[in-house]
Amino acid sequence: MISFNQHVLVRGGDAEATWLNEGLSHFAEELGARKLPDAPGDPAGTRFSQFAIGDVTNAYDYLLDPEEHFLIEPLGSLGRLPERGANWLFVRWLIDHFDTDPLGANLTRQLLSTSATGSANVQAVTGQTFATLVTQWQMANYLDDLSGFQDAGGRLSYSSWNFRNTYASLHGQDAFRFPLVFPLGAVEVKLTKDGTAAVDAALEARVGVARIR
Repeated sequence: MISFNQHVLVRGGDAEATWLNEGLSHFAEELGARKLPDAPGDPAGTRFSQFAIGDVTNAYDYLLDPEEHFLIEPLGSLGRLPERGANWLFVRWLIDHFDTDPLGANLTRQLLSTSATGSANVQAVTGQTFATLVTQWQMANYLDDLSGFQDAGGRLSYSSWNFRNTYASLHGQDAFRFPLVFPLGAVEVKLTKDGTAAVDAALEARVGVARIR
């Protein structure tokens, strides 16, 4: 409602793109997890788990198979849960690197207080191209807190979460729901259109490479 009010009613623009709107909405859930105290008598961290576990689980499902899910949902889609996980992860990563407030008060306000939407909105606020941001974010999803990796550029990580520890803990608690200690593994890079044919020349394929050792 805040996003629609600011983008459409106040500034006369279009509603925010679904993927970014959902990312901000799920980040609001994380804020509830971080700012609301536990209820009297509840064990420590109960409220945090209550509000954050859905986002963490959706992100895990996205990271299990990122090729099968979108960051930017197709037109008309409200986003499957793994895609909402991607939306949340991307907004969380943006706040970690483009806001001095870990709770995102500055960046979220900038994203809302404009008539720009989607990738154009993100580019205007960060001063970075969307292609660069998405590449760095995808690399951060694997490289964050990876043993032996030094993040010289400073953006291939999350400062707000240690997802390797988080998912290892969840795996230990429920290996059926979280089958892998960490959902992302090593991949074989093969740029094709359908597994065999060359990529169309008109497509702008993006590849990011980080040297671990």
